[in-house]
This record gives sequence, structure tokens and C-alpha cells, in this order.
Amino acid sequence: VTTSIAAKLPLAGGTMTGNVLLGDNVKAIFGAGSDLQIYSDGTNSFIKETAGAGSLIFNADFFTVQNAAGTETKLVAKDNAEVELYYDNLVKLETTSTGIDVTGDIDVSGVAQIGGSTDLLYLSGKTGTHAYVSLGANNTAADFFIGADTAVPLIFRTSAAERMRIDSSGGVG
Repeated sequence: VTTSIAAKLPLAGGTMTGNVLLGDNVKAIFGAGSDLQIYSDGTNSFIKETAGAGSLIFNADFFTVQNAAGTETKLVAKDNAEVELYYDNLVKLETTSTGIDVTGDIDVSGVAQIGGSTDLLYLSGKTGTHAYVSLGANNTAADFFIGADTAVPLIFRTSAAERMRIDSSGGVG
């Protein structure tokens, strides 16, 4: 009995010398409110922050996310350096000291805005009946505007005043 008791981990803590094996859906639970849970349901693995208002924070100078086999990188984050997003082991989006670098096409469904509250460059796949590119506040008050709709294929506008339109038959007005 004394030998068995001596082999147990004290409640005050100690050093484990072997693996801790937990079955499916058995959670390693941390925190007074069970705020952090780590477990597997047999199919998926979870690291879960359960407090609802808290954050799951990873502290590392270099952080990498890879596939389960460790053969394909998905994300790399470096301390005071770039964050990289990968597709098929190739960097596709990377933050830099001067901005963001993108490798490949940018496919936007909806509206892409470049600028802040003044929308200095506004690209729209379609807004209402218009698709347009504008330099300025929006499609009606832009300093420069090129737009199109089904009735008027191409409109040029400056300072909110229409300057030229090309109709569906190619007529310029």
C-alpha cells in the first residue's frame, strides 16, 4: 500500500513521467470556471475557451499552423514580422512592414473599397443597376467616375457631373 501511495501524483503537483491518456469526449479542464477545455470527440480535436467573454490567446514568437501530417503549412505568424497565409504550401497573402502583398488573383464578390471613410478608390461588382469604379466619395459624388448599367453601358463623370456616356449601340453623348 505504501508503494502504491508513493507512486501517486500529489494534489500539490509533481512531475509526470508518462503519457496521460484520455478517451474520446473526456476533457482536460482548466480554470475555476472550467474556462479552458482540451479534448477530442473521436473525429475532431478541440481547444475551447468556454467563458464566452474571454479570448483564447497563443503566446509565441513564431507560430505555425500545419496540416495533421505536418507536410503543408497553412499559416505562419512571426514576432515583429510578417503574417503569412498559404494555399498548397505557397504564400498567397503576407503582411509586410509597408502593407500587404498578395500573390495571385484577388476575387471579390461584392464591393471592394480602398481608403477610409472617404473611399478614395471604390470598386463595385454591382450596386443596384450600376457597376463602377470611382475616385472620390461614391458613385454619385466622385471626382472621377466610370460606371455602367444595362441602359447606358458606359458613363464618365467628374465632380458629380456627367461628362460623357456611350450607349448600347456605341453612340457617344
